[in-house]
Amino acid sequence: MTSIPTGTGRVLLTGATGQIGRRLLLALVQRGRAVTLVLRRPLAQEADLRAWLHTKGVTNADIVSVAGDLSAPHWGWLHEPPDRMAWTQDIESVVHMAGCTSRPIAWRGHRTSNLWSTWLRYGAGNSTPTRPNKPMCKRR
Repeated sequence: MTSIPTGTGRVLLTGATGQIGRRLLLALVQRGRAVTLVLRRPLAQEADLRAWLHTKGVTNADIVSVAGDLSAPHWGWLHEPPDRMAWTQDIESVVHMAGCTSRPIAWRGHRTSNLWSTWLRYGAGNSTPTRPNKPMCKRR
């Protein structure tokens, strides 16, 4: 079992609206971690998550959200100018809980959108991505 990221830097969390992701968000903010959420609809979804956290007794969480979408090439960030991506410099840990499970795509498609999309953005640092950037996940 993997432990919750420790440290003092900001955690990037995908999948925070899911059953496991929201509980991980709760655990992170209860430990005082700053969290950046990757959400398809940041304004509405962040508000919903803050309301849910409030029901759990968390009212002062250090949460910010950015728009990102697994169904878009490179989560929609590939052509963002560097000044719009400056927020990534504060990220210490990445927890990728989001998953694309829509059908009918083969395991290779799921692996591409769920695993390589993270590697392209964070595992490769600031280098130019070398994997295909076509979306493999269909919106429901």
